[in-house]
Amino acid sequence: SRASSVIIVWSTSLLMDHPIHLHGHKVEILDISYPTRQKDCTLSFCMFSDAYIDLDRIKALDRTPLNVAVKKDTFIIPAGGAIVTRFQTYNRGLWLVNAQLDIHSEDG
Repeated sequence: SRASSVIIVWSTSLLMDHPIHLHGHKVEILDISYPTRQKDCTLSFCMFSDAYIDLDRIKALDRTPLNVAVKKDTFIIPAGGAIVTRFQTYNRGLWLVNAQLDIHSEDG
């Protein structure tokens, strides 16, 4: 079967960087958006980034040639920010994604 390209925009309102791991794939890091802390964040959270709300911006990022951007299987969503990733669906089946933070093990 033929692979297809998948773009995922990951964002967080948390005030800490959030490492993410995608099992079975390496993703291309197409773009990263950082918040303006004084404007977008309070002492407890940040507003979700609207950096990628424009579909034309996502389409422009998708025109990045394959295998040009940095590839990772673990990447960091910046505190209060967002990241755009792309991967090829060569690996059929379910794709497990998990956050790489010890604090989550306490949550269950």
